[in-house]
Amino acid sequence: MNELALNSSHDIFLQGDHICRISRMQKRVQQAVHCLLRTEEGEAFTNREHGVPWLEKVAGLPMNHLDVAQKILREKIEKVDGVKEVVSIEIKADGRNISGKFSVRSKDDENIIGAF
Repeated sequence: MNELALNSSHDIFLQGDHICRISRMQKRVQQAVHCLLRTEEGEAFTNREHGVPWLEKVAGLPMNHLDVAQKILREKIEKVDGVKEVVSIEIKADGRNISGKFSVRSKDDENIIGAF
């Protein structure tokens, strides 16, 4: 798991001229899930399986099939290092825009929530 801290633009977070690292497991897992959900599957040249198949499998689903999208996201999130279980996933589709919330439990039993 990448322990480099990222800023809101998803760039490496610098404090002065020092690269910041994440020390808390909860924050590392949250950032790893966010990175996964913001990456199209195949986009990362170092790991073609990282990311979500947003364009290939999720974006074209009809509104009444969001359960399929939840299943895809659940399977991807469960593979994130540090995730013990996925507690819940909520997905909202507004035309071509997909957003949502997630709740996971880390391997050290911390509850972690986030939005995408």
